[in-house]
Amino acid sequence: MSKVIKASQYGPFMEEPVFQSAGVGHASVEEQRKLILEEAFQKAKQIIESAQSYSSAQLRDCAQRVEEELQEAKKQGYQDGFSRGREEGEKAGLQSGMRQGISEGEKRADEENQTRLNELSEMIRSVEKSKTEILAKFESDLTDLAVTIAKTIIKRELEADPGVLHAIVQNAVDSYRNQAWVRIYVSGNTAKLLTKADVSIAKELESVSDHVKVAVTPGIGDEACVIEMPDQVIDAGVDTQLNKIQSAMHDSERSEQ
Repeated sequence: MSKVIKASQYGPFMEEPVFQSAGVGHASVEEQRKLILEEAFQKAKQIIESAQSYSSAQLRDCAQRVEEELQEAKKQGYQDGFSRGREEGEKAGLQSGMRQGISEGEKRADEENQTRLNELSEMIRSVEKSKTEILAKFESDLTDLAVTIAKTIIKRELEADPGVLHAIVQNAVDSYRNQAWVRIYVSGNTAKLLTKADVSIAKELESVSDHVKVAVTPGIGDEACVIEMPDQVIDAGVDTQLNKIQSAMHDSERSEQ
């Protein structure tokens, strides 16, 4: 059975503005979520950019080494052809033998160069194809990665700054006034924070209803928050809100494909 805490138990808690520790001032919880999610996306993008830079650097280094080998092979081919031509010409006593040897050496060097160039082109195509496939899969998971990071950041913020939780509740009930009653279902830890709420949230809840109760609900996480009013129920929990954002992003991705 839920433990009920009456609104009259609210008392002064803190004088600092909500989200002050996060450097956002009086920003709404929605703005805070957007800021945190943007930071999460930046971290996820850095992962992709690092992968791209690493692959490109490897490719450039490989191409440079192959080019150096090609030039060396070409130079060696000319030298070998000239040496063989001169040796064969001297032995046969024929100038044409020298010319033929040089010509054959150049031809072999060109053939070797072309073979290496073909191998390099195939390697580049293979690397580009693999990189594209890997990045395509990675980008499809980018939204999930960013939301996961955002959830972690928000949950840590909840632990460090009770003002975050106050802002979540305030934002959820901001559009509702003069309700007959309001019940806020939260975990035991969250209830302790709310019952020590600052003056601003106490007044905010009073403007919503004269009958506000915080109900301790076993089995739910500290980031969960369900607000019940006579005509509707609002799930203001962190996970729920981010899951909605995640779902909207996936819908947007599918519409762009």
